[in-house]
Amino acid sequence: MEIQVAKLRATLGILKPAVPRKTTLDILKNVLVKEGQMVATDLESMVIINQPEADAPFLLPFEDVLKMLQYVPGNEYLQMDAKRGKLKLSWSDGSATYPTEDLEAFPPIPDFEVKDEADIDGETFIRALQSALPYTATGNDRPVLSGVTVIFGEPIEVSAGDGFRLAHIVLPLQFPGEHTTVIPSGSVRILAHL
Repeated sequence: MEIQVAKLRATLGILKPAVPRKTTLDILKNVLVKEGQMVATDLESMVIINQPEADAPFLLPFEDVLKMLQYVPGNEYLQMDAKRGKLKLSWSDGSATYPTEDLEAFPPIPDFEVKDEADIDGETFIRALQSALPYTATGNDRPVLSGVTVIFGEPIEVSAGDGFRLAHIVLPLQFPGEHTTVIPSGSVRILAHL
């Protein structure tokens, strides 16, 4: 895989909120590079970025590579090759090698079935999700209360409650079909970062 350093930095910056800093599963500290995509997950949220340059499958050790990229000029092209448990990164003035994990140990990417699809004003939608976020429960004992509920339809409605307080926002947005989903708090934070 060959990619410009500035583009890789930007992609890793987008993936950063989905890579856990502290975890008992070390495999999650990696980014999956596979089939034109780069994937990061903390098992609650998954961020998938289309990356046409990602032609060979491997796991990229996120923190190590991100630190190393600070010292490589952004206009350089980085060649990444994974062989026999090692990831070699090379550019015109140097190279670095990192141990890499087995691809099979990374959580599988679920298949997503699209029922309805529409373009909506992302800024308005994300702002509403963020406004409801302080009203979510902080504990994990009631998962439905620790996320933001979105009722897709005409209009789109956003709600959150922790058992004592409630936020309900009706948006001036429309979505074909009627669906209700709960977006985990961590996923809302990631969406706000994007």
